[in-house]
Amino acid sequence: MDTVFADASWKSGVTGLRKIAALCEGFGIPREIHSGFNALCSMANLHVACSVRNCEFFEAMIPAGLFDFGLF
Repeated sequence: MDTVFADASWKSGVTGLRKIAALCEGFGIPREIHSGFNALCSMANLHVACSVRNCEFFEAMIPAGLFDFGLF
């Protein structure tokens, strides 16, 4: 496996996402976190992405103007 993709809204919230990150780190697998479907999910995912060492990418919705409402 090259990369694991995950999202807090799919995997039991922030705790589940951090557990996946720890498991991936143990096996040396990088992970990518998806942006959420709304501002709250995106902020939760971004916080987890910043708190783990093995997250190389954060997927962001484009065009940003439509999806970043509530993040300012």
